[in-house]
Amino acid sequence: MYSEYDQVYCPPDHNTDHNTDRNTDPNTDPLVTHTPLDSLVDKLIQGVVTDPVFTNEFLSVYKLFTTSSELLGLLQAKFDIRRDQPHDAADKTQKLKIFSVIKSWLCINKQDFIADGLLSSNLRIFLQSCKKEEWLSKWVEFLKKILEFGESKEEEEEEVVVNEVAKKEFFMASERG
Repeated sequence: MYSEYDQVYCPPDHNTDHNTDRNTDPNTDPLVTHTPLDSLVDKLIQGVVTDPVFTNEFLSVYKLFTTSSELLGLLQAKFDIRRDQPHDAADKTQKLKIFSVIKSWLCINKQDFIADGLLSSNLRIFLQSCKKEEWLSKWVEFLKKILEFGESKEEEEEEVVVNEVAKKEFFMASERG
């Protein structure tokens, strides 16, 4: 029987004709090559339990087929769709899974946000808009701290480099003078 899961993962013995490269080794899973980005994001946030292996692998390779801004935009859109629905258990679960994906992204690829000020700013705006939902405020603060920690660490490293350069210039000038 066909399900959404089959769009993202096809077991080796599954004989479907959609978007996979068949490996010659029957003990390995086929590679999914043409799954729409929207379906992959749905896979990240579907169900009750997060699949950490899929999440980590996706976040490690997503730049091969999309941009960081587009990924954040899709996660925001999925959240906003849920925002307009009544707040039931399924709604809360999906929103928490979106936050969990963002947390994993910040932990795995924090450099994406440090290097791209616009992406970081868009994430901050999104998180601020989520604060309106009181039950999410702790998650919002937690994600902001992760983001700020990465940014402050980057600033500290830059400061160390600047201080080292200044020290070298000082010693070189004192040796000359």
